[in-house]
Amino acid sequence: MALVKSQLDPHLLFNTINNIDALILKDAVTASDYLNKLSDIMRFILYETKGIKFYYLKKLNTWTNIYHYKK
Repeated sequence: MALVKSQLDPHLLFNTINNIDALILKDAVTASDYLNKLSDIMRFILYETKGIKFYYLKKLNTWTNIYHYKK
């Protein structure tokens, strides 16, 4: 878990989860897609990363920003 904390800002993760939660009522299909992508990112960080982290963190941040823009 220390690896995740060192590579993923908890505030960003909480915001992303909250955004997906809000999206569930409006567009369940897209919310499911975002949740699966978040799961893939977390899996990658936990099991595969040895320093390649910023690409996926930027993607996650982009998804969050897109959701806020659509609101």
